[in-house]
Amino acid sequence: MSNKVLVMGLGRSGYGAIHLLKKFNYEIVVTINDSLSLKDKDNLSGIKVFDNGHPLSLLDEDFAFIVKNPGIKYSIPFIQEALKKGIKIITEIELAYNLTNNTYLAITGTNGKTTVTTLVYDIIKEQLAHVLCAGNIGTALSEVVCEYGNDNIIVTELSSFQLMGIDKFKPHIATILNLAPDHLDYMPTLESYYESKLSIYQNMNKDDYFLLNIDDTNVVKYVKNINCNIITFSLMKKADIYLKDNNIFFKDELIMNTNEIKIIGQHNLANILVAVGFAKLMNIDNCVIKKVINNFKGVEYRLELVNGLNNNTYYNDSKATTPDSTITALKALSNKELVLILGGFDKGLDNNLLINYINDHHNIISVYAYGQIKDKFNDIKVPLNKMNSLNEVVKDILNKYHDINILFSPATSSYDQYDNYEVRGAHFNKLIRGDNDENSF
Repeated sequence: MSNKVLVMGLGRSGYGAIHLLKKFNYEIVVTINDSLSLKDKDNLSGIKVFDNGHPLSLLDEDFAFIVKNPGIKYSIPFIQEALKKGIKIITEIELAYNLTNNTYLAITGTNGKTTVTTLVYDIIKEQLAHVLCAGNIGTALSEVVCEYGNDNIIVTELSSFQLMGIDKFKPHIATILNLAPDHLDYMPTLESYYESKLSIYQNMNKDDYFLLNIDDTNVVKYVKNINCNIITFSLMKKADIYLKDNNIFFKDELIMNTNEIKIIGQHNLANILVAVGFAKLMNIDNCVIKKVINNFKGVEYRLELVNGLNNNTYYNDSKATTPDSTITALKALSNKELVLILGGFDKGLDNNLLINYINDHHNIISVYAYGQIKDKFNDIKVPLNKMNSLNEVVKDILNKYHDINILFSPATSSYDQYDNYEVRGAHFNKLIRGDNDENSF
């Protein structure tokens, strides 16, 4: 069998794959869409690289498999031709799983992945050794296993793009938190997006556990044929993990009261139920679970409370990249008078439910829409301000508003003006704090 592997795309996942493949002495070829930077040239010294595209002639070479960056679409000619030739295509998640031996706790869903992944990791590492965190949350799984090797517990956040490259990957505990429309700029259909999530449990067996959200109608509809132990969770019904009278129960055992929880919103109570489930299945003590959850202040750019100018209260929800996630944020703040900021890259999602929510809730006194998607909110009935950039939005808000709640929850991705939601969120924080390099707007 060939020892040659093609890595398509760089970024965190590409470099993670390269480092792990090097460790196992594979011969590596790299292709990227852009021109190779000087930094990349230094980092890829000794590796054969094809930049400015993926030449079809490469497919005449004998590759053991291709490791594809999750952001590269399966529809491009190179991938389609590779599939016709029978070349195996995986993502670095599958690569890491195949080359090392670890225990995986896997989390996917449309919303809440990072919050739950972080919380599960924080709880479990408080009591157990050799606990790591990887995946869509920041550090590539291949990079983590390259450094730490085998026999770890790895809490892994998985996106739909990463799950599309799954073949043998098998977590010990997994969940699909929820399902709502997303990534229609990438996926051929909404059905294919939902189905990509389902592969998280395709290899699980009688020794494994799947946490099932029985409150989410799409999850209940699509999640079928699970061949492992099912643990249900619900905020509204009796389930294996449930909420009653401000108390959280796991299989009728009282775990904790919710009175001291710092993160806000019903969606975060659901996230906490899931975290409790993972923790209990890993035999974590109740006192540890309670302590970590009560001290948890949330993740960066997810309804993050930020101090800023004009004595306004700012909520940075840059991680809200779908209309559904923005509705979730609005529900969490439904008791506050709000100015709402929307905007970013138009990825083809239906905004009608969000528009209707805004129109039906009088606590939203004004809406700003900016960027590529700004004209998709014309049916909003409250005062609507359309602008080109986030700089313009914040400048106008600072000229008009004092002592009010500002929610930055864009409802779409950042790619018209920013590399990712983190860069967008960091820029918003600088603007509202009046950092010196941002004062000119």
